Amino acid sequence: MKRHGPNGPAHQASSRRSSKRVSLPALVWSLVKAHSASYIVMSVTVCLTSLLFCSTLQVYMAGRMQDGIGKMGSMHTLRRLMAERPYRNVVMISTVSVLCIGLISIFLVLASVSFLVQDRRREFGMMRLNGASRTRIMVMELCEFALPLALANIVGSLLGSVLAVPMGKAFSGPSEFPGSGVSFDLRVRPSVTVLSFAFMMVVCLLGVWLAIRKLNKVSPLGLMVQESAKGAKKMGKLRIVISCPLVLLSLFVGFAPISLPLDMRCMLLVILVICTVYAASPLLVAGSVSLLGLIPEKLASGPGILARQRARRETAGSTAVALPVMMVLTIVISFLAVFQAGSIGGNMLNLQPLKADVIVSSDTEEGVGELSSTIRDLGGEVRGADIYTTQTWVVENPSGTFQVAWQNGTDGLVGDGARRATAPEAVEGSLSDLGPGKIAVSNQNTDYRLGDKVTLIDRSDKRYQLTVAAIVRPPEGTPPLPMDFLSSADGLPHAGEEEQVLALISASSPSAISDITKAIRGAGIKGMSVETRSAFIDRFLQRGVSSQHALSVMIVGGTALAIIFLLQSIAIALSERQGQNRRLYQIGVSRQSIVWSAVLETGVNILAGALIAVVAICVVVAAVALAFSGIGLSVAYTPIPLGPFCLVGFLLLVIGVAATLMVSYGTLKSVGSN
Repeated sequence: MKRHGPNGPAHQASSRRSSKRVSLPALVWSLVKAHSASYIVMSVTVCLTSLLFCSTLQVYMAGRMQDGIGKMGSMHTLRRLMAERPYRNVVMISTVSVLCIGLISIFLVLASVSFLVQDRRREFGMMRLNGASRTRIMVMELCEFALPLALANIVGSLLGSVLAVPMGKAFSGPSEFPGSGVSFDLRVRPSVTVLSFAFMMVVCLLGVWLAIRKLNKVSPLGLMVQESAKGAKKMGKLRIVISCPLVLLSLFVGFAPISLPLDMRCMLLVILVICTVYAASPLLVAGSVSLLGLIPEKLASGPGILARQRARRETAGSTAVALPVMMVLTIVISFLAVFQAGSIGGNMLNLQPLKADVIVSSDTEEGVGELSSTIRDLGGEVRGADIYTTQTWVVENPSGTFQVAWQNGTDGLVGDGARRATAPEAVEGSLSDLGPGKIAVSNQNTDYRLGDKVTLIDRSDKRYQLTVAAIVRPPEGTPPLPMDFLSSADGLPHAGEEEQVLALISASSPSAISDITKAIRGAGIKGMSVETRSAFIDRFLQRGVSSQHALSVMIVGGTALAIIFLLQSIAIALSERQGQNRRLYQIGVSRQSIVWSAVLETGVNILAGALIAVVAICVVVAAVALAFSGIGLSVAYTPIPLGPFCLVGFLLLVIGVAATLMVSYGTLKSVGSN
């Protein structure tokens, strides 16, 4: 007689038929509910990432489309062109911010989703053993992850669009909108919201597809057990094969004598270093954790030993916690070093030939006569001086703003040696030919030749047609004085905008520099700033670095993303440890020891990520120092962003430790009550 019990063939066939009748949507929904805790954490993370990315992208598009510029129809040409500058600043700042946020989002979302998928390898093994095909598992998991991720991305993109207006207000200050005559009235664009949603969904689903594709290559029985040492070794070899060429290519780009512009070379090096760190992250984290874990193991005895063993054994969890730290520090600080190096290097090359010993500057021309008298009264202490007044004017074809300079009060002030250093030199034509209807053009502007006609427009839209009478070489080492056009006192009226006065004074001896500065300061000329050569160079360099507002936005945005993903990784890792912690508590390990070991483990993982980032950043800084040396600049000018690195690293460490402490106490409290 055939048996038809619960374990009989008929029941098994019935079970198989009923399982086949389960629809894909119902199965996907059941899996989402079964892993709701992990999806909630991941959805919050993705939502905040989408919010930040979408709001920044909205600001970028508003800058590109020049929102609010329509209100400038009543402005004159010069004021309108000057009002466009803040929009260019918005585009520059938001471009760097979108690039940084996009890079961090791609790397961290891929790693985060991959970590969640890898953590469910046993579940996928059960599906395979029950007859599910690789294709069905792939489709099912893509649908499963797409549901909460799509919801999180929709909410994040919509919130990012809503918060785009206050985000635009935050960008308007660094972009110098106040005082420009126009307000940055950002308009939310639905197309940008859709683009942001699509970008984040592609990144998230790409992470799922890559992780599932990797697991599909493992046998069903292999998925049921922990990843074997053989499999880990094979994966380690693959990462070594990928990482070694990246390391060699990074060293070649950074240190080999190749003919690439400095800025392009540094940017390419940063991208290669970022890719190398990401590709080799499991290997680097495993080694760093083993090394740094010796410290708590020696100092904290039992909890320290447990923390090091867990960190070494749970490589995926350690990598998930360390990856946000190492990626944000590597990306943000490397870009920070490169941008500062570009600003410092370019300014130093422009400032190095500066011959003036004392520089006097002002925003008004009122005190020029008094300044000239003071310099004359100094007598033999002054070897020579040149005083310039500059304004911004508009050139009609091609339309744009340029600097027009006038040389004032030089009679009796300038000696022959000083004139060669701080006065313009005629390359073609003669400066004596300047006068009404005539103008000189800088030799840096190759659009004009002797005899060409130039039309300049003042602040009242009045046009002046002038003839090029000379081609001049501006004084070297004075970036504030590009001298696009040079006019005589009777050639053009002072009818432009942004008036500046710059006096370049050469001392007869080093000891006379102090006397000159004291005399000019003692004259009490209103609005005049007096600086020595070194003070002028330091201020100019500092102003160049501090004006890079994109760096501050990049640091804040990158740190916010790192904190989000760090908290997610810690929450997921600790939730997976609940069963293990319960067993430790049941065999007599105290609650304080378990919590202390979790805190130490998190600290070791974060410090491991910071250590890896230090090595990567050192490669970038060393390459910048070598490039500075190659162009004749002192290595001492190489930017080392130690302050931002320590600030961001310390903030991540404190937040990570605090989150671990709170979550660990919360989970163990329920264990103790049970």
